Amino acid sequence: MESNHDPVLLLNTERPRIIKQRIICDDGHLSNGECAYNLQQLVGSKTKEIVLAHLSSEANSPEMAILTLTEIFAANKASLKNIKVTAAEQFESYQGGKI
Repeated sequence: MESNHDPVLLLNTERPRIIKQRIICDDGHLSNGECAYNLQQLVGSKTKEIVLAHLSSEANSPEMAILTLTEIFAANKASLKNIKVTAAEQFESYQGGKI
């Protein structure tokens, strides 16, 4: 699931304003919070693993994406128990090899 950026970090990057607007718009990329909200709607009793993907190297980190997910799930009393949660690096395949 895409967990592209933290909005505050994105707005503080050196990227041009038009690029920032494209990323944040409704047709842009999912923020960490949007990802977590959507996953709450999708995760069920048969969910075994969540892989956060397409993380921005400038406006996100694997640790931040996972922390946001766990905080939002906890705040909404949703469980990640027995679910393996990982975040793929930007240029890393699902199996962990560099592309």
